[in-house]
Amino acid sequence: MSMFALYEKHGHATSGCAHACEKTRPSRQQISDVLTGNLCRCTGYRSIIDAAEQMFDHAPLAPVNVPALAGTLKSIRRDDTFHYEHAGRRFDAPPTVEALAALKDSNPNVRILAGSTDVGLSVTKQLRDLGDIVYVGQIEEFRHVETTEEWIEIGAGVTVERAYDEIVKTYPELEETCLRFASLPIRNAGTLGGNVANGSPIGDSMPGLIALNARVVLQSVNGTRKMPFEDLYIAYQNRRRTWRTTSSSPPSVCRRAQASAPKCSSAPTSCRSISIRTSRQCTPPLASSPMATRSASRVSPTAAWRRRRSAPRTPKPFSPMRTGTKPPFKPR
Repeated sequence: MSMFALYEKHGHATSGCAHACEKTRPSRQQISDVLTGNLCRCTGYRSIIDAAEQMFDHAPLAPVNVPALAGTLKSIRRDDTFHYEHAGRRFDAPPTVEALAALKDSNPNVRILAGSTDVGLSVTKQLRDLGDIVYVGQIEEFRHVETTEEWIEIGAGVTVERAYDEIVKTYPELEETCLRFASLPIRNAGTLGGNVANGSPIGDSMPGLIALNARVVLQSVNGTRKMPFEDLYIAYQNRRRTWRTTSSSPPSVCRRAQASAPKCSSAPTSCRSISIRTSRQCTPPLASSPMATRSASRVSPTAAWRRRRSAPRTPKPFSPMRTGTKPPFKPR
């Protein structure tokens, strides 16, 4: 998937669009960056990178006509809330934040679906029944990104790739975090709001967002409220269940996020957007944190990996333990 995404990005797998004739070839380093987030224990990365360099010499067997496909998808798009029921389960796809808040208020236990990079694994790997589902991919406001003199406001439905592209413009020190965040297809499918709202301890975006004093904007049928990221999480992936039992506030949806927000009372909510301050005078630099101070003199993992790859190889001495040969038996 990562290699095909790179192949398509450089104009080799599309037809009928303006950039189809502007075919380019990525560098070996760009290919290596696309492979971040992928684990290969069989062939190793060197053979994959060598093959990736050669794939641009071949034309695709079935090129995709992007404009025609986009036109077909737009023709079947609905302006109202799509609703479907089967076997006692419901699926809704509201077009607005207000419609989503109303659905969440009427059914607080509904499962919110965005990019499905995390929820999908609950079905394919854990065979879970997701119950009622509400899909937020049709909400235009969730895909909004705006940078002002004070804030970077990122809608909850903005993909991780697009969100980090905007954040790195102001905080370039987070570029490596973006490269190490899953793989390119996952970053182009998963949303920043989904990564925040699932409450997973392995959510890659939260440490950086907390260090930037980011805040989340939540919305319910009663309006919006803002909450600092460090106050958003209560327990391991059961944030919403805890809120339902401790507050009488209506369920909300995560709308966007911002930085340096005042504390808010807990309530069952969903993310609307994420906001980050653009002024470094208001946000302490990442290098001033204790963790960054301890590791300031260390080489980053990506830089160390690149240095090892460019260094000349030297033959290693023979070791029976490394080759799998048993050492000679020594009687007691």
